[in-house]
Amino acid sequence: MKSISKVLVVAATVVLQCLAISYLIYRYERILKSGEEVSFKCRAYDPRDPLRGRYLRVSVEGSTTNVFMKEKIDVNRRHQYNDKFFVRIEPSTNGFWCVAEAALNPQREGIWIKPQSSHVEFCLSYNEKKDNENYGDFYNRQKKSGLKVRTSLPNQLFLNEKIAPEADKILMKEREKLVAKYKVYDGKIIITDILVDDKPIVELAKEKKKDDSKNNGSRK
Repeated sequence: MKSISKVLVVAATVVLQCLAISYLIYRYERILKSGEEVSFKCRAYDPRDPLRGRYLRVSVEGSTTNVFMKEKIDVNRRHQYNDKFFVRIEPSTNGFWCVAEAALNPQREGIWIKPQSSHVEFCLSYNEKKDNENYGDFYNRQKKSGLKVRTSLPNQLFLNEKIAPEADKILMKEREKLVAKYKVYDGKIIITDILVDDKPIVELAKEKKKDDSKNNGSRK
């Protein structure tokens, strides 16, 4: 009986894991198919993580915003609100999207998403402390400055390991031209691509690898 019970437990665990994976795939495909496309100016690099494989880590610009003033937040316990915020995103004047507003309970219309992470900070950073200012006075100034929310959007774009080195070289060379493409649907957001001058990084990396192979072959 004990052996049968163990088999049933293992079988149930495997089924639950398969269902969870299937749901994640279904949710991803749904966002990819039905989501609205948005673009953020970004920086990216290959962290060369041996445990996770080759991927590009993305850091988007325009991801920090002030806390919506109607939110009642105790500044002395502000860290308890980390990762609890929703953010509203919208196009900015430069043509790219940005985080425009943060709220615990969104009320206004617009495109609201749950970011990958959110951290509540004072608007006045520690770097703005005066040389002879004591910490008590500086802390009071920080509290008066208000709060902001620093968010992180999905930041990993996985690549084929064969073209990852070429992609990293392109990113280092064209760092001022990078744009992260996302899809947004029903409060969820996923990263779909990185563009360099409107061309997908994967295509550019494949072309570079092909050109490098030709050049190396001609030298022999």
